[in-house]
Amino acid sequence: MIPSEYIANLKLEKPKAEITRNSLPEWVISDLQKAGSDIEKHISELNSVDRAQELVFQLKPRLAAWMQELLETDIIAFGEVEDSHPNAYVHSLGGSGYAVVLNSGLPRLLYRVWPAPGLVDTRLS
Repeated sequence: MIPSEYIANLKLEKPKAEITRNSLPEWVISDLQKAGSDIEKHISELNSVDRAQELVFQLKPRLAAWMQELLETDIIAFGEVEDSHPNAYVHSLGGSGYAVVLNSGLPRLLYRVWPAPGLVDTRLS
């Protein structure tokens, strides 16, 4: 099995909880409506996001060429699975490569504890 297949199988075993209009707080719906946003489009985008793959997409231009090649040839694959435990791990697939798995609980934890930009003075005293 290659890394991307391993990730796909994990996603089938642990599918992400779908966001629906009914699961959103009323204030979010109200703010989106006031802004003239397409709520269903936002929900669809949120349901399709894989934060591990998004992270790789953001980092890829800054990676060394050999690392980019490992990603492009499916020697290394990244994926997010639905699991509330804040964890990330690497699963070796023997000679087939490596799957880097991000549990959905990790970014959720980081979003809750990481201060918003501008709230913390990062200058050294």
